[in-house]
Amino acid sequence: MKRAFGLLGLLALLSLACNVGGIADLLPTESPLSAAPTATPLLPDSIPPGGQNPCGDGLCNGPENPTNCPQDCPPPTATVLPTATAQPTPAPTVGAPVSAEPGPAPDTYWLTNPSSGARLYVQVIHPQDWDGSPLPTLILVPGGSGDSNKFTKPPSKAQRMADAGLTIIVFDPDGRGRSEGVEDDDGYIHQDGLAALIRFAATLPEVDADRIGLVSYSYGVTMAAGALARHPDLPVRFLIDWEGPADRNDTGGCDAAHTGHLKNHPCDDEAFWREREAATFARQLPVPYQRLQSEKDHVQPDVNHALLMIANATATEYGGQGISPWTRLNDLTPNTVYDAANPPPMLSEQESKGLEPLIVRYALELFDLFASAPAGGTGQATLPPPAQAATVLTVDAAPSGKTLRPLLGVNVGPVPGGTDPNNADVTTQYQEIGVTMIRTHGYSGPLDMSIIYPDQNADPADPASYHFERSDRVFRAILDGGFEPYLRLGDSWNTPGLEQRAPTNPQNWVRAAVEVVRHYRQMAAESGIPLRYVEIWNEPNSKQFWDSTPQAFFDLFAQTAQALKAEFPDLKVGGPGLTQGAVMLPQGQQYTENFLAYLQDNGVPLDFLSWHLYSGNPEDYRRAARFYRKQLDAHGYADAESHITEWNTASETGEMRISDVSLRAKGKGASLLSAAWIVLQEEGVDVSTIFRGTDTSIDVPAFYGIFYADGRPKHPALAFSLWARMAAHPQR
Repeated sequence: MKRAFGLLGLLALLSLACNVGGIADLLPTESPLSAAPTATPLLPDSIPPGGQNPCGDGLCNGPENPTNCPQDCPPPTATVLPTATAQPTPAPTVGAPVSAEPGPAPDTYWLTNPSSGARLYVQVIHPQDWDGSPLPTLILVPGGSGDSNKFTKPPSKAQRMADAGLTIIVFDPDGRGRSEGVEDDDGYIHQDGLAALIRFAATLPEVDADRIGLVSYSYGVTMAAGALARHPDLPVRFLIDWEGPADRNDTGGCDAAHTGHLKNHPCDDEAFWREREAATFARQLPVPYQRLQSEKDHVQPDVNHALLMIANATATEYGGQGISPWTRLNDLTPNTVYDAANPPPMLSEQESKGLEPLIVRYALELFDLFASAPAGGTGQATLPPPAQAATVLTVDAAPSGKTLRPLLGVNVGPVPGGTDPNNADVTTQYQEIGVTMIRTHGYSGPLDMSIIYPDQNADPADPASYHFERSDRVFRAILDGGFEPYLRLGDSWNTPGLEQRAPTNPQNWVRAAVEVVRHYRQMAAESGIPLRYVEIWNEPNSKQFWDSTPQAFFDLFAQTAQALKAEFPDLKVGGPGLTQGAVMLPQGQQYTENFLAYLQDNGVPLDFLSWHLYSGNPEDYRRAARFYRKQLDAHGYADAESHITEWNTASETGEMRISDVSLRAKGKGASLLSAAWIVLQEEGVDVSTIFRGTDTSIDVPAFYGIFYADGRPKHPALAFSLWARMAAHPQR
């Protein structure tokens, strides 16, 4: 087994990339993958003087408990949860058949609530490009006394969520909107109506019955948690709760904050509150529970209610009081309870903007995590099974004489990508995962030639002809982070104001390119990080980047390369960042051969050939690397390096589709990219810059970034950290 790295590395990287728990420990950053169940003291509480149930009256009732009123509620020997003592009443029927009929418009229904007999209005929303196949489904539960109009009124939030590749179902509970019946304030009647809706949804052709999630907004968590606790057989994969109140203190004004929309109900009305305290139902949640909580709640004065819900839902194995197989607060460590005296960081106000895309992002992740687990439950926690025993491999670890190359570059960053001012600087994240090089392509303005040198008729020798300000800030950030710059001369596809791709004045453009390189070589030298590589252009075999003839590009490339090498003999100059069509298509292969033949015939220096590939098949990378190496050798450039300056998985359906999220953000993509990275090592590729470091917006979680726009790592970023660890020990 002479190629020990090929086998051992492939097994290690692919298994770890797919193993959520295995990768989680590689970064200090708390990520959606973390799974260490470290319990901390449970949430304290207090009872204000006066009110309906004053502490010290000798009765342990209402919101009192052994933590906030020990004189009325003697503490038991075990840790006691600070919530109402009522237990949820089981549903009168389990798995009861549902009755529905067509509604007043297409994709609407009248569903009969089996508890009240009222007809409930239901609406189903598909993606605008829906192909008729069953899709993962979210059922939205309105907050307060709201109805489906909250989600469907223009601009439709439900439609926006559906367009991410989901079926969205909304409804009007009893006594609201178009539904019959009487308002029940999310009590048992409302909960039974929701349970009937969930069972009905599982029968619809547009619904993937194995992937149904429940999303509650604000007080809607009472209805959602109650339905799941009292109907444990429901085919629901998870509950996402956005800032839902926990108990009568939050909704009935029973504490000093005096908040809530049910303040007309006495705090000691146990019959009423028994049906309407989410914290009680949380103890019996049989499904994974995801809590979304901002640092500034939309109603409550603090975040104690969020910590209480997490504490009650979290399984006793992890120090909680519930049976949920998995709980998480925002992106913090799963299965953890918290001390209210030292609450963890919550979502910032900026992170909380754009609630629907945020919910979609969490839902896609949870579908990915729990789609293979049994839906619903039996009232008992179904905890993850213990890890299987490790397979023992016997490997010949004798040195092979080969070394690993530091193929650890990215495109864009560390400054925020895109135009959203809320996007994150990822300097620290890049450093943590081991990024070594940043290619200066994809900033959509900064470091684009048309921005730096906007008037191609201006004198290239005059410093006033250049506008370096924006570009210098980006380049400086690269250097300040300790990353090696890989300078691309050209433009982004969407550079503002750029109408013509090919230079209008090639002679001046070439002279300007020399001055731009001079400027950034000096800046790099002053920082102590050399500028070694300059790449001429990006994807000239695509009309998106070159709108003139191939011959015109060959001429420009030759003139630029010769000018740069004459001025900077030690600089490695190459390009041109060929699209994958240059290897995958016969006409593309001919373009590559013509380009190299032109350079050879005209004695043009070429230190490296750069190329791009987007594919989920690792063997495509082998094919491409071998093709370009063969072409370089055949055209007299045997010493030229091979650089892949853009690569990632291939889009299967579209940027916001669930299949692409699994490719771009989850273990599947991490595995495929890891396999491709191994191939690049085996085929002798010299430089790699994956496209790209960060997404352009939090609204597009299926974009090419290995980090979300807000700086959180996707699974490929965690796989990248494995590559860096392996490259730190280069002897194979």
